[in-house]
Amino acid sequence: MSMNRFAVVLLSAAPVLVVPAHAQTPPPEGEHEATRSLSASNAPAGSFGAGVLGDGTATHKAETRAPARFEGTFTQTRQGAAGGGARSGFGATAEHEVTGKLVWTPDGHSAHPKTFGDVDSQFYVPTGGELTIEVKIEAQSQSGTCTRDASKTFSVSKLPPAALQNLYLEVAADGRYKLRLGMISYFLPVEAMQRCSFKASSEAAPINDVGVVIGPQQGVMTGEAIVGATEQPIVYGVNSYSGQWEFKKVD
Repeated sequence: MSMNRFAVVLLSAAPVLVVPAHAQTPPPEGEHEATRSLSASNAPAGSFGAGVLGDGTATHKAETRAPARFEGTFTQTRQGAAGGGARSGFGATAEHEVTGKLVWTPDGHSAHPKTFGDVDSQFYVPTGGELTIEVKIEAQSQSGTCTRDASKTFSVSKLPPAALQNLYLEVAADGRYKLRLGMISYFLPVEAMQRCSFKASSEAAPINDVGVVIGPQQGVMTGEAIVGATEQPIVYGVNSYSGQWEFKKVD
């Protein structure tokens, strides 16, 4: 293999990302003791909550009014490296960012079972918004340097239903929530421009490893918003991911 080909191989060496298998089913009920012990009597202000009976226990579906929708954004960043780095003269680094602007609306016929056993809950699915992909990759070899840069925006309404099956939100009547943010890279293909220091012209190159892997998260609403961030980096192979999200309720 020539040195020129080695640089190109490094650029395309990252595996296709998929949502991990455990993201196909909701996390076990009562996954965290803190959320399991929360009741409507100590729900945060602004939660779309159930009423409270005289003994402090939560009322159920008949007295629960769910928000009409949630709107907001999430951001996922990825850092990765491969090869031996400067010492060997061969290596590659990659930076990916996925920004999602989502409109969540109630799912009246959700296929997912409700997971808050003590209070009622409402599922939401994305019905509007967009996903924007930003990619920057750089590979070095003894022949020189190659870079790939790409940017593309996908409309949520134009993605096939299969692409959205791991994007959903469950909000309990007492303000707890469980959020799923996952999408396999198959649905987010990007074409980058590749430029190499040892070639006079640039060329198009496909990138097929941009997925959404924030996966299952849970927490408690802050006022009228669902706000959170990954506590620890999500690591797959040589790649490390972090994410944050904020969705505000709209009545």
